[in-house]
Amino acid sequence: MRHGRPIQEVRLHHPADPGISYAQPFREYEAAVAAGLDLWKWESGGYPPTFMARVVAWKDLRDHVSAHVEDARNEASERLAKQQAKKRR
Repeated sequence: MRHGRPIQEVRLHHPADPGISYAQPFREYEAAVAAGLDLWKWESGGYPPTFMARVVAWKDLRDHVSAHVEDARNEASERLAKQQAKKRR
């Protein structure tokens, strides 16, 4: 939740689009590594598919939350800069 609303419904004020895209296997590997899982076990099907899907979804949500945290920092920084500029006048 962000300000009481589901985070998926809240638009970022300062979205950063690095223009990077990658294939699903890389996305899955990133999720497995972020969760501290064994890549060999991941690759060889040692984890149940439902668990693997949840790990990828968790990583996606984690990245989404990080983007919102960064967005909030940018907003706060802009507010502070505007306040300081007003004080200097």
